[in-house]
Amino acid sequence: MNCQTVLVSIEIQKPSEQVWEVIADFNNMHTWAPSIEKTESISPVKRGVGAVRRNTATSQLQAKLTAGLHEILGALKTRVETGNRIRE
Repeated sequence: MNCQTVLVSIEIQKPSEQVWEVIADFNNMHTWAPSIEKTESISPVKRGVGAVRRNTATSQLQAKLTAGLHEILGALKTRVETGNRIRE
């Protein structure tokens, strides 16, 4: 099997509590991450340890995973720092 590791990092100029508030609301990732079309919980546990979710990525993300990861992290930074969402 051919495995690849992609490492991307960002700095967000907000308190960690504010960052984790957005990250913990994983089922709404599609509201601020432009490359995610849909998120859905697929386990009885909806949040925290044991929660399992399925993300449906746009074809753009599927074609350019690394660029998509940069886009998602940039969107996360914008969401946390400004509070803006790209869709409700």
